[in-house]
Amino acid sequence: MLGREIYFFPTENRPIVFSAEPDTLYLLPLCYSYRASSEGTITYEFLEDGKDLEYELFELEFTDKFRGVNGLLCLSFSYPSVERGDTLRINITDSMAWLNSKLITSKAHYRSPGRKFNAQIRLQQGEKFFSRSCTHYLQYADKPIARDYYFGDDYSDYPKQTDINGALKLVNQFSLQGRLLEIGCALGIYTSAFLNMGFDAYGLDISEFAIQEAEKRIGSERVALCDLDESEIPFHGTFNVIWMWDVLEHSRDPYRLLQKVTRAASPDARLIIRTANANSLTHRLFGDDWEGFTDYSHYGIEQVSDKSLAHWLGELGWKQDFWECNSVWIEGVDPVLHRLREAFGRLPELKTLLSERNLGDLILVVATKNES
Repeated sequence: MLGREIYFFPTENRPIVFSAEPDTLYLLPLCYSYRASSEGTITYEFLEDGKDLEYELFELEFTDKFRGVNGLLCLSFSYPSVERGDTLRINITDSMAWLNSKLITSKAHYRSPGRKFNAQIRLQQGEKFFSRSCTHYLQYADKPIARDYYFGDDYSDYPKQTDINGALKLVNQFSLQGRLLEIGCALGIYTSAFLNMGFDAYGLDISEFAIQEAEKRIGSERVALCDLDESEIPFHGTFNVIWMWDVLEHSRDPYRLLQKVTRAASPDARLIIRTANANSLTHRLFGDDWEGFTDYSHYGIEQVSDKSLAHWLGELGWKQDFWECNSVWIEGVDPVLHRLREAFGRLPELKTLLSERNLGDLILVVATKNES
């Protein structure tokens, strides 16, 4: 039970147990909203009584792909006591706080223009101290995919977070070659790497900022600004390889996009897709707080799943050569969620469960176009 002995998933076949000695830091049990409301409000429901509540809200700064550190302090306050079932409500955009319906006076107050935030909460129960780190983000609607998207709004630093080695390994594994089209080429990092490997590579993207950056890497004749929800593929001829990495979920009509892709594929072409899975375990667990909803340009994410993607590919004449669906997609700073991701990554039985039931958050599929 939380508050006495806290067991985590095993590491090296032994459970991690927090000591029950006084002054030991325990994990604070909370029900909280990861995604803020459209008005910028987040809530926390306390599941234990406690005293000397300390709360701090920071702009989230990333030190690597997943972990975060405190940035600018936006809101800070203390409160004498809370009871089980009490609700703390924070408005991120205005840096205001209420416990149940009572307005709380803050020690620090800074109105942040940022999108992602890190809350640090501390509470005492008897001689025991409980704490929790939580990540929150604001919802955006129809914000352009520009510089902010690649450097703060969604990615902390897109170039540093791009896994070139993983992509090249996949290319070599399936002996891909020839004329290649990258749909959703972003800043042109993958397309540039494919050119260096000997592909006759081209890229397109919906973002004007991204295409301007891609042109610097590979030249204007190899990239094009294009919204495939509205237009056809702008390059002439067909392609031997079509690369769609974290793209399909951005389309408002993923099936129609795949139809266009199929028309641009040569006989026996290879299609590489990585996309989100709306039927994943974590989507079922967290609902609206699923990580897949974090990106405000994921217009079609609820349409794409293991079942829908497999059906679409079969209907359009693609034969699956490889299928993988066993990853857990969790970011932010919450130690509980990170332990969940670590458990599914570390324990082969749990990873096998995800794979068998197609419960992973991300699908990776390599398919060949049938000659007919």
